[in-house]
Amino acid sequence: MEGSTSKHDSLVQKHVDFGILENNIQDPTATPMYLPMEFLKTITCDFSKEQELGRGGYGVVYKGAFGSKASRGLACPGKDSHLESEKNPSPWGRASP
Repeated sequence: MEGSTSKHDSLVQKHVDFGILENNIQDPTATPMYLPMEFLKTITCDFSKEQELGRGGYGVVYKGAFGSKASRGLACPGKDSHLESEKNPSPWGRASP
């Protein structure tokens, strides 16, 4: 049972971290931040075409949605990007309003 407890703790920690990231993304005064690839996949429905807002010099801009709210546009690399590794989290943050 000990293994399942640590698995649960890991899931709870990830949920808490996502909540903190969600709050920071919605804060217009927050500074740009690194966002984990797992978080980006989650809020963009795995970089779904339906979430795509446009393309630019820094990559594709996706609409990120979490909970009942949609965030501003997020410029982020596609799922095939070399940045997919958690060791090298995404440097992309919020797009300008």
